Amino acid sequence: MTLLSTIAYIGLGSNLSEPIEQVKNAVKQIEKIAQSQVTAVSSLYLSKPKMERPQDQAASGSTK
Repeated sequence: MTLLSTIAYIGLGSNLSEPIEQVKNAVKQIEKIAQSQVTAVSSLYLSKPKMERPQDQAASGSTK
């Protein structure tokens, strides 16, 4: 039996409480998915909020 593999790039982001930790936790959860393997994680980028109301900076990145 031949197993096929698919490469997936997943964009991650959060502007909730502790956005950097939220994104790092998302990568850890993806690593727990059966028959999957995280082979690369990008740097995290912070961006200022666009809304006028107070909120945390957004953290975003991607994983392969």
